[in-house]
Amino acid sequence: MRDVGRGEKVFDHDPVQGTLRHLESPDDVLALLETGADGVVALVRDAGATFLSPIFHELAAVVCTSGTRR
Repeated sequence: MRDVGRGEKVFDHDPVQGTLRHLESPDDVLALLETGADGVVALVRDAGATFLSPIFHELAAVVCTSGTRR
């Protein structure tokens, strides 16, 4: 495993591993809804709950590039 980025943690959790997937549109989320998002580390611009809600429970982690704590 190697670090691919750094940022401020918003809560404590043990390290996770998964497959990094860049999610740019609702179509990307819907594709994962069909194939499964188990073990996926979602790389998103904004980590809004509405955008990720259909798959949020399956994701290993969410990495937000905008830096917001929303």
